[in-house]
Amino acid sequence: MNKKPKASRTVALLPLFRKFLRESKNGHRVRKNGRRLSNGSIDNYQSVYKLLVMYEQQLGAQILIHYSQSHSIGSNKRISKEWNKLYLGYTGYLYKLGCIDNYVGLHIGILRTFFHWVRNHAYIPIRGFSPIFRKPYEETPVLTISQDRLSLLMNDNWVLLTDPRQRKTRDLLLFGCTTGLRFSDLRNLTKRNIITVGNNVYLTNTSKKTSTSIRIKLPAYCILIVQRYKGDKKLLPYPCLSAFNKNIKKLAELAGWTEVMGKRRHQNNRTIEMKKPRGGPYRFCDLMSSHIMRKTAITTLLMAGVPEHAVRRISGHTSNSKEFQRYVLYSQSFLDAYTDHAFGSINEKVNSKSDL
Repeated sequence: MNKKPKASRTVALLPLFRKFLRESKNGHRVRKNGRRLSNGSIDNYQSVYKLLVMYEQQLGAQILIHYSQSHSIGSNKRISKEWNKLYLGYTGYLYKLGCIDNYVGLHIGILRTFFHWVRNHAYIPIRGFSPIFRKPYEETPVLTISQDRLSLLMNDNWVLLTDPRQRKTRDLLLFGCTTGLRFSDLRNLTKRNIITVGNNVYLTNTSKKTSTSIRIKLPAYCILIVQRYKGDKKLLPYPCLSAFNKNIKKLAELAGWTEVMGKRRHQNNRTIEMKKPRGGPYRFCDLMSSHIMRKTAITTLLMAGVPEHAVRRISGHTSNSKEFQRYVLYSQSFLDAYTDHAFGSINEKVNSKSDL
């Protein structure tokens, strides 16, 4: 007599996610180093929860997590089928909303974290989700300010700096491009972050995101920038993020950094050419944001030949950081081009002499 296969059990997803979110907010869930989760992580969790609620409303039924005590082949197949249904349904919903691969990947990564929490802390024996909940990934281009343009920013006689507003924007942009700090850290700097050792002035900080402590020797032009705003409560008068991004876009446009760059993103294995809200292709100045400061600082140091481990100490990246390796590859491509040009010129001279 054949045994009847055990039916899988189910649990509603949203109530569990609310508990997961609550424990993340109140500090019951912490990072591996024991510190509380950042506000950015909490904001991302809340965004995922809101979209899960919208997805459930569209379905007209509860989103269920299926699990089973049985480990038979048949049971595993049924569980995998339900995971696949949830994955395709939710990612399909996000793509219909117009989300790009990186944003969908963010949601899938958070759901994987949530499922691990369900298994390890809510003690519900779910399994089989890892191979199915794959994060779509797209590698966006590394946008940096070139060394020629950095030299222009350093020039106090630059004609645009006659406008006090543009000088202030220049100061804040240049300081960020030199120190490589995240915008959230730059905004929180105070006079206490400056220390003097002999004739050297250092900027010290502990990153809000990674809790990594750094110490950066400030060049003369950064010291002058700090002194220019010594009457302010903060070390430097960084505005809110949206205002800062708007200001640096305007500065770049006035500077003539208007070459067409284009903006391509991937959506469900399709490449999409993005257009500006008012139409037309994206220019370099349109693509500038606070992120360009950190990217510029890191790639500038790497291209100058500073060893990777030293740059990581300044940037606060870990040795296995995928983001840092992107900067290494980007910088190496420029070094390769310079090397090819240099040895190509030498080879041309050798060949021209041999022809004599």
